[in-house]
Amino acid sequence: MTPFDDKPNGVPNSERRKYNVLRRRQIKIETEAWEKTVEEYRKLQREMCEKKLAPSLPYVKSLFLGWFEPLRDAIAKEQILQETEKRKAAYTVPHICLLPADKIAVIVMHKMMGLLMIGHEESCVRVVQAAMCIGEAIEHEVKIHRFLERTKRLQSIKNSKEITNEAAKKEQEILRKHVQELVRKKKLMEVQKLVTSEEDTKSWFPDSRAKLGSRLIGLLAESAYVQPPIDQLADSPPEIRPAFRHTYKTITSDLGSGRKVKRRYGVIQCDQLVHKGLDNTGKIPIESSPEEAIKGSTFLGQINSEEDEVLRDDDTSNEANYMMIPYVPMLIPPKVWKGYDIGGHLFLPSYVMRTHGAQQQQDAIKSTPKKQMGKVFEAMLKFLKTQVSLKAMLKFLKTQVSLKAKMKFLKTQVSLKAKMKFLNTQALDTLGRTKWRVNRRVLGVLERLWARGGNVAGLVDCTEVLIPERPQSEDATEIQKWRWSVVKAKKSNRERHAQRCDIELKLSVAQKLKDEEGFYYPHNLDFRGRAYPMHPHLNHLNSDLCRGILEFAEGRPLGKTGLRWLKIHLANLYGGGVKKLCYEERLTFVKNHLFDILDSAENPIDGKCWWLNAEDPFQCLAACINLSEALKSSSSHTIISYVPIHQDGSCNGLQHYAALGRDSLEAASVNLVTRERPADVYSEIAARVLNIIKLDSEKDLSTDPTALLAKILIDQVDRKLVKQTVMTSVYGVTYVGARDQIKRRLEEKGQITDDRLLFSASCYAAKVSAMLHQVGFLLDWI
Repeated sequence: MTPFDDKPNGVPNSERRKYNVLRRRQIKIETEAWEKTVEEYRKLQREMCEKKLAPSLPYVKSLFLGWFEPLRDAIAKEQILQETEKRKAAYTVPHICLLPADKIAVIVMHKMMGLLMIGHEESCVRVVQAAMCIGEAIEHEVKIHRFLERTKRLQSIKNSKEITNEAAKKEQEILRKHVQELVRKKKLMEVQKLVTSEEDTKSWFPDSRAKLGSRLIGLLAESAYVQPPIDQLADSPPEIRPAFRHTYKTITSDLGSGRKVKRRYGVIQCDQLVHKGLDNTGKIPIESSPEEAIKGSTFLGQINSEEDEVLRDDDTSNEANYMMIPYVPMLIPPKVWKGYDIGGHLFLPSYVMRTHGAQQQQDAIKSTPKKQMGKVFEAMLKFLKTQVSLKAMLKFLKTQVSLKAKMKFLKTQVSLKAKMKFLNTQALDTLGRTKWRVNRRVLGVLERLWARGGNVAGLVDCTEVLIPERPQSEDATEIQKWRWSVVKAKKSNRERHAQRCDIELKLSVAQKLKDEEGFYYPHNLDFRGRAYPMHPHLNHLNSDLCRGILEFAEGRPLGKTGLRWLKIHLANLYGGGVKKLCYEERLTFVKNHLFDILDSAENPIDGKCWWLNAEDPFQCLAACINLSEALKSSSSHTIISYVPIHQDGSCNGLQHYAALGRDSLEAASVNLVTRERPADVYSEIAARVLNIIKLDSEKDLSTDPTALLAKILIDQVDRKLVKQTVMTSVYGVTYVGARDQIKRRLEEKGQITDDRLLFSASCYAAKVSAMLHQVGFLLDWI
């Protein structure tokens, strides 16, 4: 169903044509993503054969091109074995023959490198994770492949006019009667053959995905090789190494109270040359011009001749694009959710709940009666048509009347039961139909800062931490310190690499979408019922960077109240204690910094850069630009604003517990009680923690070991140190989790360099923080 099906006479033909064009583009994006990549490799291979020369390509893509043909041939050989030999069930690879070998090869390469790129382990990924991911990707593509094949057959039939609607209906009726007759005679095998085509939509079993993925990983490991640079002796054979190998890794988990558990699991580890290529992804060549860096920060090989120009593609110059999955935002509104796997994307598999492969959760939601799940799946149009005139409702809600008048209209037209049902059914669909677009001005600033090397406005530094050299001394203490410093430097470099990859992925999506009029995010739920966009990289629930370069595609005039809230929003984004002032004081803050705001909008990089001091710099810049436009206008209240204005609760978890426990003190600290100034529970708990630490610091060092830790921490306790621990305490954070949270904050401050002392200080601070809120007592009481 399209958005126009319910009102065929009220939509101009131009709008309908525009929607149909976008829908065709969306179908093409979802169904031809892998096919386009396969065709690209075929084209590059032809170029190589014709010119007898390898084209100049980015490093990762050059690896893919070298692996593509051997992996494709290995998969094709495996497909022949599966089809011709009667293999034992244990050695049968399910579903491997359902796609062409070249398409499977491309999916395996891209998925494996994508997992390595965003993985948390150094140059490796768990076998089970990789196998399930590849198996699921193959399953998704098989369904799309079958759909396209059916579409081609139907189109062929339609064009040749071999069958009419009446003939099709007659054939279906004959088939139905035949199936019923076979069922009556209990000839189940014949029935199974007849309805095999209906099984296409059913999901594969997890063990089938894992088995298929494992075999394909094995074929990749057997066929993919890398060769080091030519720096060997002329008479020595070239060194060729496997690009991937299977090994085992042991990880130690700290359960608290001195208990540790060691677990051993299989991993696929990539060669150092592959890891080096991935590590270069996201590094900016500082000496290059901003324009070159923006077009492709990791474009290691440059085009040197006109005949190679055909190989250049701005959409693929960024290596992050080569490992992108096709779950990009949609160009048209998502399908309405009507079932567990019915809704969201047009053809890409979409599930209403994120189960992360947990079969029990999948079975639970599938087995839930439809009547019970109706509150989630039923469509808004069905509700409206049964309650009130659809045309009148839509016409009225689109008018510029006040929200109060609209609510009064709803109250007079709709029963309470129906209204509650409406509110319960439309969460995901309403979120999915919100239209977004890229803020080009903010994106341009981000690209220039990233081209200069980052390390500003929350962007990760694009340079590496230097690995310290081994000391000349053989002193055991010095050697131990050196080893610790090497471990810390490597860990920091791994974290920077992961953050660079993350930014590259976000930028690649933004660059693809920046010229679109608008796009949509299909949403689904986690097991707690929280809604999240299905696209993982660039979305409005992500970091400040994402929120800053996204804005509503459909703006609204500011009006008098809108201009006021835009100023308050800007003050909140600047942070630094400003958002804890009363509204009038926040408005005064904006008034006092009008020159800085205007300068930030006009010269965001070469000016005073006031916006860079904000807690949320890119969102602050977007607000500065919008407010600048309004203030420069002769009629500021009529300026169209596209900026989302955020309003958030004060630690929602504590608010619920305070209300449940009727705790007036906690209620006041989380703004459940009216006050002149907003309360800040995090600052209050930080002040209490500081008081306890001050008392402990005055104790005798010889008798109380916490006195030393208290003296070290006394100048480091602030709101940021305790915020995450307090916020997650209501969600069941453990002592180990709280300790690690505080440890990360202390590491960011950088004042404690000794790792053992840092660990002890984190343990002490976590224990003190846990003492200062009543959640534990409330949980026991409840």
